[in-house]
Amino acid sequence: MKIAILGPPGSGKGTQIELINKDLKIPIIAVGASLRNIKDKKLNTYVNNLLKKGNFAPNIIANKIVLKNIKQKNFVIDGYPRDLSEAIFLDKKVKLDKVFLLKIDKKTIINRLKNRRICSCGMTYNLLTKKPRHDLKCDKCKKTLVKRPDDYSKAINNRIKLYNKKTLAVIRHYKHLKMLIEINADKKVIEIYNNIKKHLRNV
Repeated sequence: MKIAILGPPGSGKGTQIELINKDLKIPIIAVGASLRNIKDKKLNTYVNNLLKKGNFAPNIIANKIVLKNIKQKNFVIDGYPRDLSEAIFLDKKVKLDKVFLLKIDKKTIINRLKNRRICSCGMTYNLLTKKPRHDLKCDKCKKTLVKRPDDYSKAINNRIKLYNKKTLAVIRHYKHLKMLIEINADKKVIEIYNNIKKHLRNV
């Protein structure tokens, strides 16, 4: 099963992908996390400076990460494709089974992102929708949770603008191919997941 989940920043893509991974044992291709954790020091600094401002990392770097991981039989891809050129690149390399779009309004996006917290171990929380058991401490490793550098107002607004400018073309692309499944993401986490899972039963 090969799945991509699209949606604006703050729509809950990462949370839903974690549930798919945990429940259905489908490996995650975490493009965003891979970009933030590039091992080459110089490239890492360059890419993270772009991401902190809410900008995209270059296509060539994201494509390389994806190409390295899509040979596996099953995957759910997070944070990709971000623009039409990446969608066309992906189409040439692999046939996706499902493409989901998590739909949510701008006000909710901003509220969610301002309340997102992350841990250095890779866990992600939200003080509104996915609270840690202990105040600002990771459930898994007990380290203190922090805000992502791109979850501050200026970067959030830039990310939303970029999504509207670039990623909406990806949505139109998959809609034209009759592959897009739209999901209301302004619901409880488990309700969203059950809706997604319903569409995966036929794959």
